Amino acid sequence: MYGLTSQMRRAVVSVSSNIAEGFKRNSRKEKVQFYTMAYGSLSELESQIDISKNLHYLLESQYQTIIEAINEASRLLDGIIRATNRTHNDRFFSPAISVLLAVAISVFYIQYSIFPTAPAGAVSSVRLFFIPENSEVVAGDIIKSDIWVDTQGNTINAVDISVSYDSMVELLSAEKNDSILNLWVEEPSFSDTTRRAKFTGGRTGGFEGRGIIGQLYWRNENAGGKATLGFDESSVVLLNDGLGTPAELERRQSDYNILAKGEGLLNLSSASHPDENKWYNQPFVRLSWPTIEGAIYSYLVTRDPAQLPDDTLDEPVGNIKLSDLTDGVYYFKLKQKKLGEEGWSSVVSRQIKIDKTPPEFIEAKISRDSELVQNKYFASFAANDKASIARYEIIEGDSAPEPILQPPFILKNQDRSVAVTIRAIDAAGNYKDIIIPALTWWQRPSIILYVKIGLIVGLALIAAVIIIVIIRRKKSI
Repeated sequence: MYGLTSQMRRAVVSVSSNIAEGFKRNSRKEKVQFYTMAYGSLSELESQIDISKNLHYLLESQYQTIIEAINEASRLLDGIIRATNRTHNDRFFSPAISVLLAVAISVFYIQYSIFPTAPAGAVSSVRLFFIPENSEVVAGDIIKSDIWVDTQGNTINAVDISVSYDSMVELLSAEKNDSILNLWVEEPSFSDTTRRAKFTGGRTGGFEGRGIIGQLYWRNENAGGKATLGFDESSVVLLNDGLGTPAELERRQSDYNILAKGEGLLNLSSASHPDENKWYNQPFVRLSWPTIEGAIYSYLVTRDPAQLPDDTLDEPVGNIKLSDLTDGVYYFKLKQKKLGEEGWSSVVSRQIKIDKTPPEFIEAKISRDSELVQNKYFASFAANDKASIARYEIIEGDSAPEPILQPPFILKNQDRSVAVTIRAIDAAGNYKDIIIPALTWWQRPSIILYVKIGLIVGLALIAAVIIIVIIRRKKSI
């Protein structure tokens, strides 16, 4: 039984991972290749389910439920393969993305129907909230409000979140930077008519913990008011329980008091990491703020965006250095208490994003295929990074680096007579090189062509000599 269960687990994981991998590919041929592998794994899974039934490991009702799910997933996946083959651009058309997600969710259903590894019900409610939460902002500044989820012990795999914003919010964009989601039904969007922003997507394998769904960037030019962000009751988060069960939600509204420039808030800045939204490879952080005589300050450095400083005096003040932080996202929280005042000021927060680690290549190779790019040599590559891949560069021999956003890249030197360097550069400026050596002289296309021509000419000459010899012999007889 253990061996059969292991085989089924491998098949299920293969289906979902190949779907996800195919979704990320730009080449239509590669998409179909991965979707076909997923289809084959579904067929393998169906055979293993039949064996389980014949060995009486499954009840008839369980067998029918699982087979129906497999058949539905197979039907949807077959539709994706056929649709991809019919699509002549490199980007997969958007209606199929929702079908893709449906296939993935069907596979999750199969997996957890056979192997229930998650709790049958929710442990507690899933919390949706904003960071910063209930804070003060400056009129005219562009504000970034991160949309966070805290699963509180649950495992989730899909969200459909509608964020409401009132008339005090001039929404500029809805983004998905650093999101826990890796399958998007549609890009984040917003409408000033309905005053709603939408975030709809899934996470292969599920997610447990605290993480970012996306961001809203907004502003308000008028001091003295209050802006409000909230979550609609229509927002849904699905548990990764094999049933697509909607989680019970705790939706937290966030109010922002809008202050005039120079009013109330501490002016916290960083000379070493000036842009909060940018990744840096510098682990030493300088932070500074103007101090007031007689005032005391409390601050902390945390990875938890909701954690606040206590009421204990911290020193030094005004100019501090944080040393040798490891990779990740940090928050520096600061508050002030003036001499003679009872209460503390509002907490100001500054985000610090550090990534010192170079990207890791998943694949880097040079290929040639008679069905692709006129049988020319091309480089294909992919890399992962904790932050994000900013771009790739291709260096052929001693030539200048050529920036590339996405593979494939058709080589300019089709003779492969020089080494090719494929460089992945992340958002923090770290990079990793893969060097693919030049072909040896006898492997190069031009040499092979010359050899072929030489052989043909040589054979032709030999044939001509033989014919001449034969003719002369006939004449001499």
